[in-house]
Amino acid sequence: MWLNVLDPEESYGILAARPGETRWKITIDGRTDDWKDVPPLFTRRAGGPEHPFKDGYDRARTLRGLTVTSDEAYLYIRLDVDRLDADGDGSPDWGKVAY
Repeated sequence: MWLNVLDPEESYGILAARPGETRWKITIDGRTDDWKDVPPLFTRRAGGPEHPFKDGYDRARTLRGLTVTSDEAYLYIRLDVDRLDADGDGSPDWGKVAY
């Protein structure tokens, strides 16, 4: 049994499949403390993206690590990139990168 939080029918009835712990396994807050006991599936220390575009945003496309875990409700995926703010303006460039 897996909790599907997007299905409204999951919120009705007597039986519920909720995460076993009192809190979520990973808190989406930008900090990496929750991930310290989860081994990465992929790490890469050097090199650039697989397909560089040479448009100034390649550092944001350069994957340095991939870590995955789950609980009864969610699948958590952590992507570590070389530099999320590739142009240095203080915010991630979501319109220029895709993962």
